Amino acid sequence: MVTATPTPGNEATALFQNAEATAAVIVAGTSTPIPFNLVTATPLPTETATPILHCWKVSCRQQNQFQQLQ
Repeated sequence: MVTATPTPGNEATALFQNAEATAAVIVAGTSTPIPFNLVTATPLPTETATPILHCWKVSCRQQNQFQQLQ
């Protein structure tokens, strides 16, 4: 698993599933996933977040670049 910190004090976990490298981020202390850009390692506007699990597909190359930043 890959971890990232979208904002100071808030740890988030990027979850990779299947071979398609779908990902979602859940902020610690909440059950609501937030949109997360794995390429820039930054959260997207929070108004798009809902209790429904959000997934974003990233290419293997983008995923590797993200992992190398950690």
